[in-house]
Amino acid sequence: MRLPDGSPSGVLVDNAVGLIMRVIPKPTHDRLLRQLDTAVHRCVEMGLTSIHEAGLDLDGIALYKELLAENRLPLRAYVMALGTGETAAAMLQHPREEWLGDDRLSIRSFKVFLDGALGSRGAELLSPYNDAPNEHGLELMSDADFQALVKNAVSRGYQVNAHAIGDKAVRRALDGFEKAGGSDLAKERFRIEHASVVDPGDLTRFAQLHVIASTQPIFVGEYSRWARERLGTARTTHVLPVADLLKSGALVASGTDFPASDSPDPVLSLYSMVTRKGADGTPAGGWYPEQRVDVMTALRAMTWAPAFAAFEEKDLGVLAIGRLADLTVLSADPRTTPPEELKDLSVTMTVVGGIPMYEATRNRGR
Repeated sequence: MRLPDGSPSGVLVDNAVGLIMRVIPKPTHDRLLRQLDTAVHRCVEMGLTSIHEAGLDLDGIALYKELLAENRLPLRAYVMALGTGETAAAMLQHPREEWLGDDRLSIRSFKVFLDGALGSRGAELLSPYNDAPNEHGLELMSDADFQALVKNAVSRGYQVNAHAIGDKAVRRALDGFEKAGGSDLAKERFRIEHASVVDPGDLTRFAQLHVIASTQPIFVGEYSRWARERLGTARTTHVLPVADLLKSGALVASGTDFPASDSPDPVLSLYSMVTRKGADGTPAGGWYPEQRVDVMTALRAMTWAPAFAAFEEKDLGVLAIGRLADLTVLSADPRTTPPEELKDLSVTMTVVGGIPMYEATRNRGR
């Protein structure tokens, strides 16, 4: 971004961040491994039995494999490889990898970025930004490149997950999956990551094309603070239309998108999805409360739906005989907890594969 006189402001938006990333000293392998080790154990403490790691290069994938080989991966990781550059080229040269190391690691999908973020006005919109009439957002990947990746990925058995925040990017993702996804879209389980702004005319296409809406309820907090400024009153009703997507028949899977969101805590995600409030409990009446869902719908979106989105629903996502014993024990039953008190629930135990990996009194995961 530049000042009115054309001089640099010091604010770098979306792809421009690369200008400084290229000159920041690259962290050492040992430091990265320590950071990943710390992060996955912190996730377990928060009650997460599985994570979806959205967009890693070859070095990042190797770190997960190293933790796995050293028996230091305390949860299950569904890793998406970057769908561009040398990472995509290398991954497409060999078959996908599933259920590695006691079913702890799967690498069978790609993550691509069609646009940027809404707060930075990088999300690609069908109409200009309300507070910047000359801007429509960013196209970070062309339709041709996206469709080529989808076609190549499908031919090798890989899933494709598209970052799309603005309504135009969401439409381009749906169009691309429809045109390049092959004859049986249901089996591909394509995902749109975020689907933050969805034009009403595209709501029913998710179910029609069997595209999963991978949403982040915790974004209600930040969107409620400035989405109207970016989009204007009418379009703001199209932001995070979770209830509308569900009513249209779409499969909605919910996560946190941390560290891009306010918190990685799944308890706060549950609270936000049920109340339409941010982690701080605002706005008081809930942001567009007609998009709230009941607690069981929210829990399904956080358990079974992500398992389905990762082709793991036969083993994960439901507590049942014959499935892997992954479970989270909370301080109270969320089904009987008043909605306003959901954010106060705490994790007392996290169990992965029948083994307690975290307990509130002591941590067995290390």
